[in-house]
Amino acid sequence: MKDIKNGAMVKLQDAPCGTLEEKVQRLLDIEEIKTIPFHYARHCDRLDAEAISSIFTEDGVYWSGATGAIKGRKAISDYFGAAYVHEKSATHLMGNQQVWFETNDRAVLFTYFHSWSTFKDYPMTGDRYTYGRYEIIAVRDTDGEWRASDMHIVIAGQTGTGGAWGQHFDRPWPCDPSYGCPK
Repeated sequence: MKDIKNGAMVKLQDAPCGTLEEKVQRLLDIEEIKTIPFHYARHCDRLDAEAISSIFTEDGVYWSGATGAIKGRKAISDYFGAAYVHEKSATHLMGNQQVWFETNDRAVLFTYFHSWSTFKDYPMTGDRYTYGRYEIIAVRDTDGEWRASDMHIVIAGQTGTGGAWGQHFDRPWPCDPSYGCPK
């Protein structure tokens, strides 16, 4: 991942990997990490709360401005299960993925998204369009799979709820703990 420091583009230093085998493993890990938000989106679009929770570690944290922190796979599943009582369908689109490795078993994933949700009581509840980004801390879990230990949804704009706007303003990337970035 690259960033601008002192007016110049610089490559952020990933956790080291020197041998050819380590470099190949890093490429494989990047591809696995990039699938985390894709699995999340597919399961959201299927309105499958239990499957959504499976992308998290057992003690994982889901956070949005609307929900605050929801801790633990079961609590995440319960939250989405209750939310989907009202939802009829959803569609998510994602892009601009970047991955930065803090260690060989912990990485930060950054990706933008657009989602569209429809509700069972339409037209009482209008469609919701949301634009923002996911900031995900991915860890190699105990079974060797990459999962989200923390997933922050930072909303740039949203229609249909009168909800959160501009949560992304003044938030540096990569994450800075002073801005509430997941640990």
